[in-house]
Amino acid sequence: MQLQVSLPKKIVITVLIMAALILLVFYCDIPNPNMILIAGLVLCSALFGYEGGIVAAAIMFGYTLFFFSTDHSFTRFTPQNTQKVIVSIIGIVADMLLVCDLKRAEIRQFKAGDALNAALQREAASLDTIHEMLMSGRWAMDFNKEGVMVGVKWSDEFRRMLGYHSSEDFPDVLESWSDLLHPDDKERVLKEFQDTISDYTGQKTYDVEYRLLTKNRGYRWYRAVGKLIRRPDGSPVTYVGIFVDITERKETAQNLFAARRMADIDSLTGVKNKHAYTQWEEIVNEGIKGGTQEPFAVVVCDINNLKSVNDLYGHKAGDSCIQSCSSKLCNIFTNSPVFRVGGDEFIIFLSGEDYYRRNELMTRVNAIPKDPARIRMGETVSAGMAEYDKDKHRSLLNVVEEADKAMYARKQYLKETVLKTDDKPESETASDYIPVIHARKAVLIADDVEMNREILGDLLEEDYDIFYAADGVETLQVLRDHAGEIDLVLLDLIMPNMSGREVIAEMQLDEELVSVPVIILTTDQKAELDCLRIGAMDFIPKPYPDIEIVKARINKCIELSEDRDLIRHTERDKLTGLLNKDYFFRYVYRLDHIYKDTTLDAVVCDVNRFYAINQQYGRKFGDRVLSAIGVAMRKLARLTGGIGCRQGSDTFLLYCPHQEDYASLLRQFNADVIAEEETADKVSLRFGVFANAKREPDAEERFARASAAAERIKDDPDTICGYDDET
Repeated sequence: MQLQVSLPKKIVITVLIMAALILLVFYCDIPNPNMILIAGLVLCSALFGYEGGIVAAAIMFGYTLFFFSTDHSFTRFTPQNTQKVIVSIIGIVADMLLVCDLKRAEIRQFKAGDALNAALQREAASLDTIHEMLMSGRWAMDFNKEGVMVGVKWSDEFRRMLGYHSSEDFPDVLESWSDLLHPDDKERVLKEFQDTISDYTGQKTYDVEYRLLTKNRGYRWYRAVGKLIRRPDGSPVTYVGIFVDITERKETAQNLFAARRMADIDSLTGVKNKHAYTQWEEIVNEGIKGGTQEPFAVVVCDINNLKSVNDLYGHKAGDSCIQSCSSKLCNIFTNSPVFRVGGDEFIIFLSGEDYYRRNELMTRVNAIPKDPARIRMGETVSAGMAEYDKDKHRSLLNVVEEADKAMYARKQYLKETVLKTDDKPESETASDYIPVIHARKAVLIADDVEMNREILGDLLEEDYDIFYAADGVETLQVLRDHAGEIDLVLLDLIMPNMSGREVIAEMQLDEELVSVPVIILTTDQKAELDCLRIGAMDFIPKPYPDIEIVKARINKCIELSEDRDLIRHTERDKLTGLLNKDYFFRYVYRLDHIYKDTTLDAVVCDVNRFYAINQQYGRKFGDRVLSAIGVAMRKLARLTGGIGCRQGSDTFLLYCPHQEDYASLLRQFNADVIAEEETADKVSLRFGVFANAKREPDAEERFARASAAAERIKDDPDTICGYDDET
């Protein structure tokens, strides 16, 4: 092994070694000194390489001439000594040839080493370039003989991909990586990681995709692939792998999935659309043609009276009916695909469990509500069913056509029975007499995480009254305790005791809660379709977006729900277009709750001797009078911000914020009614006012007192309005 010293030191040390050997052989009178000097030559060549060998050979050559020459003259030699000199020179030359061969071998070795280093550097540069192009990083882990991990190495590329720069901010320990795993991925990824280590057969490869929290860019998607180098007994030696950023690929795949889903999903209801039905039809027809189709049935549904709802209340109200009916169908046919194939038409394909329960499900979907008006308001469907008969039906279309005929027979039955006595005019809209109330709304936040409730409540409390619930059971309890007060529920899907899905299912079955709109709160970005299917009106992802976006969604859902509620409950008097008694009093209590700090008055209008007017001038004349009162009442309701109602044959009610000058208002009302010359001397009206009506808890009693005030002035032609004695 050569000593790594400088050339001058090599020469000096070589000279000293050879000089010492020369002194040894000279003074010890060794008869054949060349053997000692050749040993020194070999030693110097071994220690100092080519340079040491040359110097030692030169010294040995000089001493050989000195030792064997006559009188140490260096030039004169005896024949015998000449032979010795020649032999010595041959030994020196042979030794130098050996030294030269060693030098050439050394040069070759150095060149090979340099070439290998250069190749390794090129390969490392290439790997760095590849990792950079693939957005990947390397990692390695070492294990001792017992299979225990003793070291972790994260490459610089690995750290840079996560936004870190050195082992100081991202140490070479396993927790640097594992602590950044997304909570939804962590258990799965660590199990796969450990299972690969524990597989002593060496057949398992670590290959997983997961989300990891970066330093500055939030969670990103990565794919990690690793392989273990093992000992003969299967125990791990080294765990090596690469780490690739696949966020863009994931986003592209998600966008492609969303695009494909949107191509098959109805945007209004979240169920499958006509395009999806066409694809489904092709699959079923192939099964029918090939004789492999399992038993199935088809249900065709049509929303009752949707056209009238659109004409009377606008398409936004119609859309609300479509969403409501779609949700109802999905909740009934839970194991079957629901297709919206037209504006108000749905097709459901029943197989499996739903097929065997088909008659029970049809009874539910065609159930007639207690309030028949819900049929007329677009809240129900007519459904017909047909069962596939392989001997009769040659395609899915044949089955659908049969179900369609059954559906129209159902619609005709409803028209001839339930709806026959419930015919209502379609001349006016609810907006003619329903006031627009801009009032503070109430929101229930249901989330089992207290911090989430507090954060959302703090953001919304400036604009809404806030209620809270920590689980599904408490959510239903709060809704029932505050029935009529809560305008919307923000509902977490995953809660203890009762999940968000179970809460919605319970609300769907409760007449008092079914109209309360629900917005789902979820961390699952793909949950939109599921939320719509189970009856939610919208969903808000976690973490929450900008608060203005949240408020806009809340307001939109409340507005849509109120429109739907109006459609569900509004009943109008056939002749006047005013609210009927039942809905009027329901709305009275609603106004009490909304206008807590506002004084409201109950006003009654009666037609004097209306029975005699009908007898003397005929029913048509009487109807014209009542119609004119209806027009005047709607006008007065809009003017005062109140609501009007026809109660009985000739009694009209008005509930409105307190007015200081009823005399002027009612004189104008009277003038509007008797504006025509034909009625001027034939009709007179009387009015009664019960001011500050909320002091009487019972709404009907308020108007009874106003009616009594009107009755007291019945025989006084000079007084148009009477007041309750206590006002």
